[in-house]
Amino acid sequence: MAWESNEQPAPAGDARLEAVSGPCGGRVFSLAEDEVSIGRDPSNQISLLDSLVSRRHCVIRKDGEAFRIQDLDSRNSTFVNGIPVKERVLAHGDQIRVGNSTFVFQGPHSEPSASQASLHIDAAPTPGGPTVILRKQDALYLQPPQALSLPATARTVRDLNVLLNFSRTLNSVHGLEALHQKVLEAVLEVAPADRAAILLLEEGSEGFSSVLGWDRRLGPNQPIQVSRTILSRVIEENLAVLSNDVPGEEAFQAAESLVTPQVRSVLAVPLEVQGKLLGVIYLDASSLAVRFDSELLQLVTALGNVAALAMENERRIEWLGGENRRLQQELNIE
Repeated sequence: MAWESNEQPAPAGDARLEAVSGPCGGRVFSLAEDEVSIGRDPSNQISLLDSLVSRRHCVIRKDGEAFRIQDLDSRNSTFVNGIPVKERVLAHGDQIRVGNSTFVFQGPHSEPSASQASLHIDAAPTPGGPTVILRKQDALYLQPPQALSLPATARTVRDLNVLLNFSRTLNSVHGLEALHQKVLEAVLEVAPADRAAILLLEEGSEGFSSVLGWDRRLGPNQPIQVSRTILSRVIEENLAVLSNDVPGEEAFQAAESLVTPQVRSVLAVPLEVQGKLLGVIYLDASSLAVRFDSELLQLVTALGNVAALAMENERRIEWLGGENRRLQQELNIE
């Protein structure tokens, strides 16, 4: 596929877009001008000869010290960190997808993204098995007959109320970013974790399209350090994992990321809906006084199931909105 652009070298200190995939991969575009447009038409500063790109697809404007991206009612939407957006302020490291091209925004400053945390995954091989695993068929709250037969303990009643309130809350939330934020808040309300993260898988790839994290003490947008040991188990086998006393577990001795920050407990569950794995909810705790238990694993697994369904529904709504705009544009052209 051919590609054209009005590429100019980016002076040191200037904000810029780095093309990391697509027909223009490897090129760097300066954002020194007040407005830089991206689209299929040759008049754009960044012109992409791509059938998935609208003639005037999106624009990046200077807004004081900030840079703001705006979708220009494109047919196939503009994505930032895997999420379709109409308009938002860009943060250093944000990934922008336009058609078949992906760009990374490099700002003059290096503040973390408002909705994207940096992710560190250890490269250690997966050793043995975890302390506790939970398969979907054993998840009590996902099996109505089993859920109805649970004893009426105070914790069971509390967990069922948590699930009911969680479902109601997500039904009232609109927009993927707001939905992801609400899921993290809700999980940290019920789990004694120090950190929580949502890692969304890139469709058709082994990587993550979006990483959202929350540190109970430091707040949102802190660097997220997770273990490939545990992620591989959750993603490859579609099961939930729990481990306490991580530094002492022989099964996790090779997983450096679990030992270095003195993580003591880890819990990770899949975000799965109708056989499709969307990502992972990942929790950890450093305190010796905190121990995740099997009841918490059951609850967070159910929360992940509810969250995945809400995320998929919201994705469909945003896709339908994009399709509607595309069809209206085609009708206007005719």
